[in-house]
Amino acid sequence: MDYRTRPHVSIPAGARPPQNPSYPSQPPPMYSWDPVAQDDFLPNPWDDATPTPTDSYSQSQSLRPGPSIHVRPASRPPSRATTASAAVPDSAPPMLSFPEPHIQRSTSATASVSRLGHRPSRSDVGPDGGRLQHSESMVSYYDVDEMSIGDDFHIPEDDVSSQFSELSELTLQSEEGLEKFQRGELKEADEEWYRLVPKEALEALPKNEVKRQSVLFELIKSERDYVHDLETIMDFPLTAVNAFIDEVFCNVRLLLSSHQRILAALLNRQRETHPLVTSFSDLILDMIVREDFRKQYEEYVKHYPLAESRHRNEMRRNERYRAFVQGQSSNPRVRKRDLATFLSRPVTRLPRLNLMLETILKETDKENDHPDLETLPLIIGILADVVKSTQPGIAAAEGKVKFWELCESLVYRKGEIIDLDLYNPRRTLAKSDYSSSGASLALLDHCVLILKEEKRPNGVMKRQVISRPIPLAYLNLGSFTAPSELKRDPNEEVSAATILLSRRNISMYPFTIYHGFNSLERRYNLYVLSEALRKKWHDHLTNALTLFAAHAEANMFFEPVSITDDYFRFPTQHTQTVPGVERTGRITSAVPFTSRERRFVAIGTPAGIFVAPRNTERFRRVFTYSNPTAIIAVQSLGNRYFNKFIVLHDNTLTAYSLDLVGRVAVREADPKALHASQEKISGPDTTVLFAKQVIVGQRMLLIYASRRFLSSSLHLHALEVMDSADVAVRPNGRHAPQSFRQLGEPGYVPKDATDISVLLKTIGVSTPDGVLILDPTDLANSKTALVPDWRDSSNNVPMSALKHRIENVEKAQPLGLIRVNAEELLLVYDKIGVYITRHGSPTRNSGFAKWEITATAYAHVKESLLLVCQSFVEIRNVQTSILQQVVDGRDFRLLWAPSSPHMMDEPVLIAQRGTKDDRTAGMSDKLVELVETHEISATTGRRNDMPVFEPQSAGVQSPSAVPALWAEWDM
Repeated sequence: MDYRTRPHVSIPAGARPPQNPSYPSQPPPMYSWDPVAQDDFLPNPWDDATPTPTDSYSQSQSLRPGPSIHVRPASRPPSRATTASAAVPDSAPPMLSFPEPHIQRSTSATASVSRLGHRPSRSDVGPDGGRLQHSESMVSYYDVDEMSIGDDFHIPEDDVSSQFSELSELTLQSEEGLEKFQRGELKEADEEWYRLVPKEALEALPKNEVKRQSVLFELIKSERDYVHDLETIMDFPLTAVNAFIDEVFCNVRLLLSSHQRILAALLNRQRETHPLVTSFSDLILDMIVREDFRKQYEEYVKHYPLAESRHRNEMRRNERYRAFVQGQSSNPRVRKRDLATFLSRPVTRLPRLNLMLETILKETDKENDHPDLETLPLIIGILADVVKSTQPGIAAAEGKVKFWELCESLVYRKGEIIDLDLYNPRRTLAKSDYSSSGASLALLDHCVLILKEEKRPNGVMKRQVISRPIPLAYLNLGSFTAPSELKRDPNEEVSAATILLSRRNISMYPFTIYHGFNSLERRYNLYVLSEALRKKWHDHLTNALTLFAAHAEANMFFEPVSITDDYFRFPTQHTQTVPGVERTGRITSAVPFTSRERRFVAIGTPAGIFVAPRNTERFRRVFTYSNPTAIIAVQSLGNRYFNKFIVLHDNTLTAYSLDLVGRVAVREADPKALHASQEKISGPDTTVLFAKQVIVGQRMLLIYASRRFLSSSLHLHALEVMDSADVAVRPNGRHAPQSFRQLGEPGYVPKDATDISVLLKTIGVSTPDGVLILDPTDLANSKTALVPDWRDSSNNVPMSALKHRIENVEKAQPLGLIRVNAEELLLVYDKIGVYITRHGSPTRNSGFAKWEITATAYAHVKESLLLVCQSFVEIRNVQTSILQQVVDGRDFRLLWAPSSPHMMDEPVLIAQRGTKDDRTAGMSDKLVELVETHEISATTGRRNDMPVFEPQSAGVQSPSAVPALWAEWDM
């Protein structure tokens, strides 16, 4: 593009050049203010130590006096032509003597006392003195009438002599005035284009060109002042806390570097073409088309609300920081401006630049094919896109600031561990507003909080969580159409007069929300002041639930995968009795297993045990046992193969060949051979209540509890499963009863024991009083320990409160015990969870984690805890108890889960009410496997080894990383 060095104007004949004034013998410094004395600097506000003479702030500080640019020295000859097009030949006619302008600013551009302490340019000054108007709107940072040069811009005739007589008795001519301007030596009132141009030039130029040149000059002024302020930021004496500058001022160093380059280019162009600058558009376009420049502004502007909040909080809470900021007001370069003013400078820079460019375009001659006519619309469009792209980021950052303020003000019920995962980067505050009775409702992206605000004597606002948070996974919306009700005005101030007299009643509009599991006790009726507010709340809640459901579906920790939803049926009250139609009944037990490298699933029902290859519906009834309560597949451990299929039915334990079970299911073996492999495990006079497969070291054990007639306790038996290669075979082919070997004498546990938890070297037996720790290799002589250990509760108030809550408030029943890390365990109750040490004492200040449901069973898979009730499966993080996922359905039953670390790769099997129902076949019973998902690498597209959202916490070793530590625990 051909940029000319002179405007398209006609210069009349006989014009003569101006007389250049003489230069002073010694040019003054670039800027007239003195460096800040060392006494003006305060010590580091975050440093608690008393400053010493060797401290950095006690030494002399040297601030940079101005932009890093180079100005032509004063000794330069009068001729400034640097290009062939700018040179004036000796034979040229004499140039005209430019007249002095008369300028009348428009109302919006009138200078006023600005809160900003830098020399205000027209672009910086609006009706409010250029002060940044911060409101709740996302566009509030830009809604400022920054500059207006309209049709009323003119040169008043009666002001010429008075203006020129006030130039400190110095006639500013073009060459000298520009030199002084670029060195920062002019007075503020003299820094105007018309004061640096001869009078004859103004008389010869068209009115629109005078306006255009004035705005071009204003653009340089505003850029110079902007660079100066960014340099002032970098020169703040905060060298000891550079991290604070990086956090608050974000990438201001990069912005300064970019604008120093463009300022140098602008000043160089001005020197070459003054007094009539053709265009700066090529320089500006070169700057803004760079992607890194646009990204720098997007990053800063989106970060601005967070930085402003950090500054405001430090001013409120940090006395030394507040004293430091206030002390900097004496700095001549700061000029009594607040730090927030400097924070906002990059935010308003691009909108102000865009306004100036629009004015330049408006005043550009449309008839002479000026290059700005093509370039400026492109620049304006790019700048508008950059400003527009930052608006959603500003809104998100403002929401984040409000969210942080809410988090800092929350006060929870004592003793309860409520981890809302507030430090998750996804956390946002969707809406917060008042309801009746002084309560307020806060809608987050993952839960709803019902709060009561309380203003403390020190002015700090605290919000009491008056009800446990409702996760959006459990949130249900009730009626939003009920008629209005007369309620006492929640905004009416309570005084003696209002207590004695009747308080004012107003119409309020109710709506209802409730918890999906406990809809009766956790149902909330809330009131707002208008129907419009009620509808707005309904829209916000609906949108939040939709977004949460979409995110939860895309980020499941465990994916429910259906194994069968058609084969197993049970009758309902609508099912017709049809002769010849056999129904299996509801699923009671299930187990996955592998035989000859083929994967199978065995399912127990009232009609028998059915087996089929995985991912097929080709089920075959292999056993006719009715209602088997447990099925156990003992497969292998290392290079040892056990080949046992154990069935608990009618309170009896029976074992079969696992290999034959699979072969019979696919019709590769005779069922008679399977029944010939039968082994009776329990005696004829015992009643087996529950059994569990246990791996201790390199031993595969079968632990089961039995009761004898009229016995007041349970017998706990431990059998070691023998390797199939070591089992003797009789001549007739039948196995001798050597597949299971008794480990010592049976032990005794309370008669109301319910289940067995598997650790590494020990087991835990769940009882109403707690979990009993035993050594499975010697049950009769084992040292026992009951956890939790309440022996110190009389001297420990939090422990005493926890014990009271478990026994009297929650009346919680222990379900089992799982390992958290090498030093901590989680005692799982049906309603709560309690963290204890390896010796049984409560940890985490005797706090407890409250479940959202009342669990009937649980499963432990790596870093996740799965809690199962009839309508929900609740998945939580073992380390933090944070709720990660909720699976909803009907009639959930936990059938099989890994019982030891060696089995963690197997899926969890759960039965639930199916989706198919017809009058002849009945209702389907669905078998689902919960498969742990894995994070997909963004770079490789392959599955990572770690589960989704389960990074290893710093300083906490994984269970598999420290087996020796855990193996030493022997109670």
